[in-house]
Amino acid sequence: MSVPLESRHVEALTVAMTIAPGVYSRNRLFDFFTVPGVARAKERAALLRGILRQLPQAEHVTVSPMGAHELVLRYRVPSVRLDRTATLSRVELSCLRVVADDGSGALAATAEDRARVDEALALLQGHAPTRGAASFDA
Repeated sequence: MSVPLESRHVEALTVAMTIAPGVYSRNRLFDFFTVPGVARAKERAALLRGILRQLPQAEHVTVSPMGAHELVLRYRVPSVRLDRTATLSRVELSCLRVVADDGSGALAATAEDRARVDEALALLQGHAPTRGAASFDA
């Protein structure tokens, strides 16, 4: 039986899968993808990568707090008549900011964003799956 990932590991894995999507291949690491939480990380990373593809055309980008731990990202892509709203964790928003950083606008990365992403990736050190691995050793 697989041990579920802690939420902080899910967020860290989300960051890694967003930055380098091919590293965690389901075909090579099939057992790893049976661990509870890994599918959520994969889904969240796909969401973030989708947002990253749309941001260059986005207008009216806003970020607002929603509760103590979540943020709401809103933007519009007029060319395809898209209004998008996404609820993100602070780590996920930091990942978006770092990856999409062009030095301007609502998603300009700060030193705090970079530190948050570095901290998430550091969490995976020593916990990275190997071929056939079924869980993290927390």
